[in-house]
Amino acid sequence: MLPKSKRISKEFIQPVLQKGVVYHSPHFLLRTVAAPAEAYAVLVSKKVAAGAADRNRIRRRIYSFIRETLPRVTKTTHTIISAKPGAQTLSNTATVLELKGLLEKAHLSRLQ
Repeated sequence: MLPKSKRISKEFIQPVLQKGVVYHSPHFLLRTVAAPAEAYAVLVSKKVAAGAADRNRIRRRIYSFIRETLPRVTKTTHTIISAKPGAQTLSNTATVLELKGLLEKAHLSRLQ
């Protein structure tokens, strides 16, 4: 889990979902909108993984990636990362690689 100051509150989730710029990868969707402070949220629906344990595993992997990349993020935005069906079959390494590519595509970070 991220520190509370880095999480998007419920009141800001709808505006990001409606007005955010969307970036796709095969297993993830990233929506981002400019904001005064940097904040993140991760959404994993029951359509992606029926079991709560699987949804939580996906969520933990994404939050872990975000925690590691926070120092290298170059823009202040509200960002929501949603998992697509098939994300539960990815290994941790594949998840990290795909999310790195997604952040680079969105021009939010310069990751090596």
